[in-house]
Amino acid sequence: MPTYGELFSYGFKKTKENFFFLFGLLVIFALLSVLNSTVQAALVGIGVLVFFVGLAFSLVQVLFELGFLKIMLKLIAGTKPTYRDLYLHYPQFIDFLLAGLIMGLLIAGGFILLILPGIYLAIRLQFTPLFVADKGLKPVDAVKGSWELTKGKWMKVFVFDLLTVGINILGLLALVVGLLVTIPMTSLAYVYFYKKLQG
Repeated sequence: MPTYGELFSYGFKKTKENFFFLFGLLVIFALLSVLNSTVQAALVGIGVLVFFVGLAFSLVQVLFELGFLKIMLKLIAGTKPTYRDLYLHYPQFIDFLLAGLIMGLLIAGGFILLILPGIYLAIRLQFTPLFVADKGLKPVDAVKGSWELTKGKWMKVFVFDLLTVGINILGLLALVVGLLVTIPMTSLAYVYFYKKLQG
């Protein structure tokens, strides 16, 4: 199992190798967010339209999140992704969406009981979306996969998560521009970590 330093060093190396491509990805996500806000602002006062427009943008966001994970997996596998990968995997969209909803409901249930169970479930289940994107598992199987993968390793995963948050805070403090490096770096380190946890 790589050290935390090795995980983030790997993420940084891959980010340097693919910086302009990854920068383009961040621009696409930023434009989607701006477009969503602009359209909703233009429709203010028309409640039904605002709701459906917001829902449509949310679904596109989920599709792009699936594509983003696919791209991270390709980069780690050493294959060349394209921006079309953001939406080419739409056949997995429903499974990805449902897996995220199940994961979210379980974590929310944990937080309703107490803060600590919610945090624990968030740690154990966080790889659920990756199991759909990487293995093509169905939602319930993806949840089980993440639970099994983090068995006996949840503290190591928790420390990794804390380091990820810390690195991105530093990126934010670096005049926000640092996030252009830290977001792809930590994302790649995260997917690489997922792969290494599988042995």
